[in-house]
Order: sequence, then structure tokens, then C-alpha cells
Amino acid sequence: PVSESARSLALSVIPAYASGDWKIYGKTGSGWIRGKNGRFDRSRPVGWFVGWAERDGKTVVFARLLVDDKPSRDALGLKLRDAFLKKLPAAMGRR
Repeated sequence: PVSESARSLALSVIPAYASGDWKIYGKTGSGWIRGKNGRFDRSRPVGWFVGWAERDGKTVVFARLLVDDKPSRDALGLKLRDAFLKKLPAAMGRR
């Protein structure tokens, strides 16, 4: 369990979104896979969206990761978040 003060602090700094009747709290991130030489391979972008969703007193924790094999001008974390928010209501149904 997490203390109420820790929960309140997290809610104050983590972005919130609505998706259907779910309230989503989550953080995105983007970067690149490292090549064998240890340097970032900008042809292999990655993006993630992690957080939790709440509805009707229920909480679901999630972590999504996207590893692409082609360069992207857009931050993949943001693209992944937008796709996740769009698909969440149908994916969760009335669970």
C-alpha cells in the first residue's frame, strides 16, 4: 500500500487524462535503443507510457512500450499515449 501523502503528491505532479469513463494518470517517455557501440541508434526510437487508470473505485496499473525500427520525427511516447487513450474504453469494456 501507498501512504495517502505519497498518493496526493503523485496526483499533483502526474498528468491526468480522460478516456471514456476512465480517469488516466500517466507519464510518457521517449528515447532510442543503444547500438553495439554504446551510442544511441536514432534509427531505433522507443516510447513508453506508464501509469494507472481509475473507474468506479477500481484501479488498473499499466505500462506500454513501443520499439520502432524506423526513425521518427515525433516523440514515440506521445504517439503511444494518444493511441492508448483512444483504445482504452473498448479494450477494458465494463471490467
